[in-house]
Amino acid sequence: MCVLLCSLTFYNVLLFGRETNIPLKTANGTLTQGILNGGFETGTLTPWRTGGDHLARVHEGSEYVTHSGSYGCIISVYGGVHYNDAWIEQDLRYAVIVSENITSFTCWRKINSANVRVTITYWDDTTTHQNFNAPPQWTMCNITEITPGKRLKKVRFETISDPIAVGGIDDIYMNGTFTLSEDLPGIPGYPIGIILTMTISILVIIYYQKFRKIKSN
Repeated sequence: MCVLLCSLTFYNVLLFGRETNIPLKTANGTLTQGILNGGFETGTLTPWRTGGDHLARVHEGSEYVTHSGSYGCIISVYGGVHYNDAWIEQDLRYAVIVSENITSFTCWRKINSANVRVTITYWDDTTTHQNFNAPPQWTMCNITEITPGKRLKKVRFETISDPIAVGGIDDIYMNGTFTLSEDLPGIPGYPIGIILTMTISILVIIYYQKFRKIKSN
């Protein structure tokens, strides 16, 4: 009975207390990847946001925007008269990501005649920036401008000069050991999971007691 109730609790919290693509807590309560959907292999930008002169978008099967896998992100897109700058940004709230716990932070880009800027915002709302030139072939960015001793709040990737061709960014990975945060996206769902768990648990207990009573008679 205890095993059943624990299973129901676990299932409901996971089902109603998280958003799509949020990694689940491991056995020791840590995660090894700080970026969600960094390879865009879900076929969507979620949970990235986009803005700028024109919106970035996920594209399938193009060597210009896909470094590996099936999808990549067009971060330099055609705006009608010229190619406009765009940015993508992701909140880092589902895990406690402190700079000292990051072992590597990289991405791949292929954008002709445009620079890529990586902006990290910390929980005290200070920021660091790092610019990378973007040659016409796929090249890795090694992001090292990270302030020691601070927790990361969000990261942004953007083009900062008007390029002359479509360009992409892909395979954004932040490796390290990070503790799962209590500030999970989708946290309002937790009460729903708890209520459902309690309701189901009560019904299971009532049914079990009735079954035992019928069986004893």
